[in-house]
Amino acid sequence: MNYFLSFADSTSSDIVGGKGHGLHRLESWGFQVPEGFVVPAEIYRQELAANNIGPSAEQLDGATEDELLEFAADMRSSISGITFNSEFSDEIGAIWDSISREGSGEITVACRSSANAEDSASASFAGQYLTVLGLRSAAEVESGIRDCWASMWEDSAVSYGTMGGHVLSNLAMAIVVQRVIPSDIAGVVFSMNPIMGNRDEIYINSSWGLGESVVSGIVTPDTYIVDKVSMTVSSKQISPVKQTKFVVGDKGTAHQTECSAAEVGASTLTDEAAVQVATIARDAEEKAGMPMDLEWAFEGGELYVLQARPITAL
Repeated sequence: MNYFLSFADSTSSDIVGGKGHGLHRLESWGFQVPEGFVVPAEIYRQELAANNIGPSAEQLDGATEDELLEFAADMRSSISGITFNSEFSDEIGAIWDSISREGSGEITVACRSSANAEDSASASFAGQYLTVLGLRSAAEVESGIRDCWASMWEDSAVSYGTMGGHVLSNLAMAIVVQRVIPSDIAGVVFSMNPIMGNRDEIYINSSWGLGESVVSGIVTPDTYIVDKVSMTVSSKQISPVKQTKFVVGDKGTAHQTECSAAEVGASTLTDEAAVQVATIARDAEEKAGMPMDLEWAFEGGELYVLQARPITAL
């Protein structure tokens, strides 16, 4: 049995979740995406069934709020104790060896939760599910998969899903396993200006190190506005308070460190680099036929696209 899919094969969000489907689209559009693979949502369903985990659909969908939270606590505990069958573990080991051979030196990967309703046009589930960083062996990837599956049943995620009108028994969790880019500069880009609602502008947030400092709100990032017609930087606001950044440490995990004095008030992007980032956002919008929100990173001058989702708040 093949437990994993390449990004090229990750076609349907029902199978590979929102992040997996987003990576499939990015790769099919020709963007540079860090190498990795997807554990499809069906494996989540199969492993839970094989381990006799979970309430029935009738119990779950007819439950009160208190019952749902009780179910959720039981699910987290049970999923954390799953023992994978030998075929599953062997396949993880084989694909880990393949990725390791492609990398230069010791590589680090992350397990990223990719639920089948996540990053859709109607709901993002942003921040509801887990990302596990700093994984450097097949055994650690197995542990990361369990942790991501369990995060589907965190109380906040269950509440978000029910408030959004989702049928909990229909939700399933795929996992994106992907090389972590030890980026020099990273951030997010919107193919429209979400602050002003202007679709003729591309809006970029950027900071030093990993993109976690931007998406978590740890720093006030630099902001660049690029005119979508001329594809030139029309305005920029360089933050004077970029005192900290996230970097990949010796053990592969992300940790917060101080920026150098030269970095604190300096522009993270040249105008040329800002236009390069804006171009991927413009092209993604044209391919998708809707405004897009992308995460990106520069490593050694190479631009990678890490994630893409529709902009849901218009």
